[in-house]
Amino acid sequence: MEPPCVEKRIREQLERSERLRHNCVFKINSVGLKLPAADCQERVEKLVQEVADGIVEITMTTLRRGESSTN
Repeated sequence: MEPPCVEKRIREQLERSERLRHNCVFKINSVGLKLPAADCQERVEKLVQEVADGIVEITMTTLRRGESSTN
C-alpha cells in the first residue's frame, strides 16, 4: 500500500538532506484526518485553520501518550 502523499513528501524532503540522513533516524507516521465540509462560501483560510487545529490536537494527544508511557 502506497503511503499517503503528505507522508511520502515529508520523507522525500528529509532524505534529500545529506546532513540529516547521516545524523538522524527518521520515524514518520501518518493518520487520516477528517476534513471539514467545504462550503462554497467559506474562506480557504478558515478551512486551513480547521485542518491545522486537527493536526495540533492529534500531535498533542500523541505527545501526551508518549510522556505518560515513559513515566
